[in-house]
Amino acid sequence: MKNLILVTFMLISINAFTQQYTYYKAQLHCHSTNSDGAMSPQTVAKEYKARGYEIVCLTDHNYMTPDSTYAIPGLLTISSEEITFDRHMNGWFLNHTVNATTPQAAIDSVKAQGGLIQFNHPVNSPSSSFPFPINEDYRYSYQQFNALNNGLNMIEVHNASTDMVGAKFKMSIWDSLLMQNRKIWGTATDDMHKLKMYGIKTIDVGWIMVLLNTLCRDSVKAAMERGDFYGSNGITISNYTVNGNTISVSSPNAKKIIFIGDYGKKLAEVSDSTASFTRTTQKYVRIVLMDKGFLGIRKKFAFTQPKFFNDKPMIADKTNTASDNDESANKQGNN
Repeated sequence: MKNLILVTFMLISINAFTQQYTYYKAQLHCHSTNSDGAMSPQTVAKEYKARGYEIVCLTDHNYMTPDSTYAIPGLLTISSEEITFDRHMNGWFLNHTVNATTPQAAIDSVKAQGGLIQFNHPVNSPSSSFPFPINEDYRYSYQQFNALNNGLNMIEVHNASTDMVGAKFKMSIWDSLLMQNRKIWGTATDDMHKLKMYGIKTIDVGWIMVLLNTLCRDSVKAAMERGDFYGSNGITISNYTVNGNTISVSSPNAKKIIFIGDYGKKLAEVSDSTASFTRTTQKYVRIVLMDKGFLGIRKKFAFTQPKFFNDKPMIADKTNTASDNDESANKQGNN
């Protein structure tokens, strides 16, 4: 059963009203036979729907797949593409295929269509990644990210394919961008090409949960743009609230909750499934939730988006949720 969230909108007037919000499971990065995937677009849609997804963005290389060509009942599909040159970037909510050879050109083209854009797996390839060779180095530095004009919506901080071989995003890059008021949200994705690779499952291993009061294209786009979602590979967030300077979060299956602030500093760590933190001077706070994993490894995670505290108040309960199992957590001694 879905998690239902009550979000309270505090109006300028004395009046207030409540709306019922629900988390919807979404895949932002997967492939079909329209590029280098193993399954047809329709089969990809059916496989994701069978695993409980309600939103799928088919992101084939340099090919925008119209949402109508793989839509099936009960699944919202979004016209998308993985813009591929020496770097890879996802464009969502597109009208036509994007042809670009630089990150800024890709951003400009997607924005001209009214779409959203993500920088995919900006990681260093490990020196040895057998039996999952990565032939490219997708690295992008903080300085390069910061030099981009405002317009980048997201960074793929967890790509299941590159995470699996130890090529992980440096979370310090994300935290440094956040300190420069670059409101770039973090995502988790499959980057699925086939159901298994070398016997290991590659579907339903990284996704986002989008908070909506209605499931439709415009609502999904607006929620993604605001950062009203969390990333996960198995941990569920059942409640997330912000009341003044206090952030509270709970989960039915997390065993550890970590609050992270400016420049990636660990602010608090609680070995429980429910926790709160009261911010003092931090510009932002984001949260990582984990389970115990298997023998201390293979931990499942969830991660919220950063909550900025210098914003003008709009929504009292802004539900941004994220957690991870990656380098940021490693630096903080969480693995």
